[in-house]
Amino acid sequence: FPSPPPPFIVTADEYKRTASKNFPHPVDAHFEAMPDAQNINLLESQRQYAALIERLDFLLEAFVGFLKQADVFEETVIIITSDHGEHLGDHTEYFKESPWEEANRVPLVVKGPGILKQVLDRPVATLDMVATMLELANRNPLAEMNTRSMLPLLKTGQQEQRVILSGYNSTTGFDGRIGGFESAAKLYNATAFLRVVCCPLGCIKQGSMLPITSAVQMALMNVTPGVGPSKYEHNILNQPQGRGVAEAAELLKYLSDDHRDACLQLL
Repeated sequence: FPSPPPPFIVTADEYKRTASKNFPHPVDAHFEAMPDAQNINLLESQRQYAALIERLDFLLEAFVGFLKQADVFEETVIIITSDHGEHLGDHTEYFKESPWEEANRVPLVVKGPGILKQVLDRPVATLDMVATMLELANRNPLAEMNTRSMLPLLKTGQQEQRVILSGYNSTTGFDGRIGGFESAAKLYNATAFLRVVCCPLGCIKQGSMLPITSAVQMALMNVTPGVGPSKYEHNILNQPQGRGVAEAAELLKYLSDDHRDACLQLL
């Protein structure tokens, strides 16, 4: 995968397979307000990205074929995941570096001996793949590593929930502002997956959810199922008054001291 962030690099033959395809318009996209809007082709970038995904499909098919030919497919553990997602125009952004689901939510497919054939709709941390792979190799994580094996979940479908952490130290927005964020997310019940987001210098890639500012900002995102506009996270903190304050305070405890202290003052 030679070009996960833009510009997406594909061969002419790869591009032919997606050049005529259409895709839904990005969510919360307002590129017309940007200075270089005339240089942005949303559909073209979607087609190029789709060509890259198809390349992965072909490579995976070849890899699985090799394992089967070598008669080791059934005993081989295969893990398919990614370190981050891609906005691809959603929220008027490309790349990653944000608390939105487009940047945070990634595929996780695991196949191997003793692993249940199941589809789980629950949040997990890619950080925990480290301990999972170490356990598969009969090794233990170092004492200072904050990672937990997911093998119980993969083998039984059951495991205690944990708070999912993510963040980005520093990024630059299209308007030149520099800042970062930390977030903590928790599945409270079947309909409430909440993520607190704390930006001490203002949230850089906030889309239309928050106003543009360099002051401390915080949001409590309600992450809903679905795709496209139906999956547009909304800031529910104090909307109406008092809503989500207790949950935000609980999740802020998992952030670093400077982020937690900066955002606690907003509650």
